[in-house]
Amino acid sequence: MPTRVLLVDPDRHLLAAYKGHLCSEGFDVATARDGLECIDTLRRFLPEVLVLEPEILWGGGDGVVTMVHEDPEMPKVPMILLLTYGSSFTVLYNIARFPIGDYQTKPMDGWRLARWIRSVLARREEEPVKHAASPLGS
Repeated sequence: MPTRVLLVDPDRHLLAAYKGHLCSEGFDVATARDGLECIDTLRRFLPEVLVLEPEILWGGGDGVVTMVHEDPEMPKVPMILLLTYGSSFTVLYNIARFPIGDYQTKPMDGWRLARWIRSVLARREEEPVKHAASPLGS
């Protein structure tokens, strides 16, 4: 059964490129372009990993991360943040209080993204109870 990945980014061209590559690597991929669509897709699609650009409209990445960690009805999935150079310090500060599986700057090629997703999932399997420390600080 393919690994389910939810990609969230406001850039539809980047989303299409990442989705195409990840699908060719065997992932089952859903996409969202804003916070509301992300939350809805999280609940319906039940991904195994969330790849999130924090600079999204309608709730922002910090709103999505907060909801995932604080709402008991939200699926708990590892997250990879894809940061745009110069991302808002306020958004990153608000996210930093939560455990994040990893973060990378974009753009990155699809092969590297697939590798990061597999790495985060492998760490989760090795330590199912522990959360990775947030690379953004606390």
